[in-house]
Amino acid sequence: MLKGNSYHRDTLNTESVVSAGGAQLMKAGSGISHAESFREPTEMLQIWFEPYLNKAIHREPAYTNYIHEDFVTTDKEGIKIKTIIGEKSPIELVTDAKMYDVTISSGSSYSHNLTSNRTLAGLIIKGDGSITSEDIQFNHKDFINVHALKVGIVTFKSNNEEVRIIFIEVPTKVDYPLYNKRH
Repeated sequence: MLKGNSYHRDTLNTESVVSAGGAQLMKAGSGISHAESFREPTEMLQIWFEPYLNKAIHREPAYTNYIHEDFVTTDKEGIKIKTIIGEKSPIELVTDAKMYDVTISSGSSYSHNLTSNRTLAGLIIKGDGSITSEDIQFNHKDFINVHALKVGIVTFKSNNEEVRIIFIEVPTKVDYPLYNKRH
């Protein structure tokens, strides 16, 4: 949740409020229905990860609500990084994905080590800047995508204002049955 609240109800008898800075994880498993409502101005991202659908439908459904304080956040030299999915995150998935909420203070730079055959996607939540390693400009609400054919550092620089980016890092090529299915 970026701003506001999401009010959640589901067939597991869960009722919860996901507040700004928090996240919810719903594992659909063998079946769950849910509803969300918004009672005030709200901004959020919703992403589905499930590479092994044939296995997933045999798991028990589950729901977990995480608050902002559940996540590891580092704040160093004008860069704030909140790990949403990845090392030291409370969220565990069966897919190879990482997710970060990065805030770059005005005039600062953030460097991300992107290993070989990985893709880094980012949604610019706030501010304008550039990917200096690629000589690309970005603006508020842009969606950016960087592919690494080899190991490399991708550097993001804010212009004259704070920049906030939600990053998702995934393999460029995957061996997931549904992804590779030929018709």
